[in-house]
Amino acid sequence: MGKQGREGVKWGLFLSLAVLRVLNSLSIRTFFQPDEYWQSLEPGHIGVFGYGFKTWEWREGLRSAAHPKLYEAVYVASEWLGVDVVMGPKVFQGVVAAVGDYQLFRLGQRILGGEGAWYALIASLGSAFNWFCMTRTFSNSLEMVLTTVALAYWPWNSNLVNLRHLTVALSVASVSCIFRPTNGLIWMFLGTNLVARANCRAKIILLTVVIGIVSLSVNFLVDYSYYGEPTFPLIKFLEFNVVQSLSEFYGVSPSHYYLSQGIPILMISYLPLVLWEMWQSRRSVVVWLVLFTIGTYSLLAHKEVRFIYPLMPLLHLLLARSILRFKIPNRKRVMAWLVAINVPVAFYFTQYHQRGVVDVMQYLRQDPSVSSVGFLMPCHSTPWQAHLHRDIPAWFLTCEPPIGFTPEAKRSYLDIADQFYDNPIGFLDQHMGVDYQWPSHLAFFEALEDTIKPYLQEHTSYELDTRFFNSHFHDDHRRKGDVLVYKWK
Repeated sequence: MGKQGREGVKWGLFLSLAVLRVLNSLSIRTFFQPDEYWQSLEPGHIGVFGYGFKTWEWREGLRSAAHPKLYEAVYVASEWLGVDVVMGPKVFQGVVAAVGDYQLFRLGQRILGGEGAWYALIASLGSAFNWFCMTRTFSNSLEMVLTTVALAYWPWNSNLVNLRHLTVALSVASVSCIFRPTNGLIWMFLGTNLVARANCRAKIILLTVVIGIVSLSVNFLVDYSYYGEPTFPLIKFLEFNVVQSLSEFYGVSPSHYYLSQGIPILMISYLPLVLWEMWQSRRSVVVWLVLFTIGTYSLLAHKEVRFIYPLMPLLHLLLARSILRFKIPNRKRVMAWLVAINVPVAFYFTQYHQRGVVDVMQYLRQDPSVSSVGFLMPCHSTPWQAHLHRDIPAWFLTCEPPIGFTPEAKRSYLDIADQFYDNPIGFLDQHMGVDYQWPSHLAFFEALEDTIKPYLQEHTSYELDTRFFNSHFHDDHRRKGDVLVYKWK
């Protein structure tokens, strides 16, 4: 096959992946975690449409504006093309995910050969967690895709360093670190390993320094234009999350979390073969990179499965390598069974689990009788104006961390949402009509209904308007049951 034919096959594969991932993105009906909306879409929506809610991280300059700036461009393009404000980011993220799949295939070709590359790609497409998370607008999802691109250009053979490919890898890696500073762990490990083994150390170090300076300079200008003053999110990030340990305010997990929960959630049915391959390839740089990253993250008190998501392409490579160890007649059969187990998991968590908090925003957006809305829920339980897209009075219970508090004050601190759940009726008596106005529509979880329904019947004119199924189970008792919408008569 000639060069033109190979290019046609590559574009055909990418376009097929793009169609699949866009359909994947558009089909998701459920909620995962707040950052999908509040740290990307919401600030982007504010930048284009002028209204929404900025969380404390943006007020404190804790995050780089690079990520929401992408969605500002997506919103502008959506407006120009007449695409729905909710659909535009989904289509964009679907294409981004397809880039990750395609680059994983390229990475597999380089490391495992043609057959192994196909198994790695099938593993990615058949992954329940990828189907659930890869097309969401998390910075972690973009970070994972950028990591895959950079790994596809990385010089895995230190004796054959292509400086042009290394430039691409380092440039993409630097962008991934701008979106998620902790991604630097991966590149610190790989860079140190490369410099220790390669013959052209001086060129590699110089290239890294130059790319680092350029990336930081461009990012400084982006953040300066967003915040209106010199702002250094990386320094703020370290100050708030490491020095002040404010990330612990949002949850503390045991040291074994990533081993006992993180990796199993990422891998689902793939886990046994991945662990087996990690043992078989225990001397490889890929295995040591995975162990180093997990070990370092395990030292932090606040843990989330999304934090190790950039390891996904490496884990899929390990799975593909383990499949290649089977006899040829059994390989496709084993792969098919592994994917088949993932399918119902992906279907349930993208179509049912926590869908009510998304459905309710669609309802409130489309109902013309909604003139104002309030949410008596744990903070950030739903998307916000990036989904509601109506410049009307709207409020929710916030959960600002104890910034600048003494250690003693931190221990007794209760955010607004905690104050409400500590005494719902007392909170309503004290704050409604003063700090919060009674809205035309009031939303809360079914778990709260027995507590506040008698109060609403006695003191207000609300009645049940509609309800949305949200989940069959939930680890937070406050979020159990359907999402209820009460309407002022």
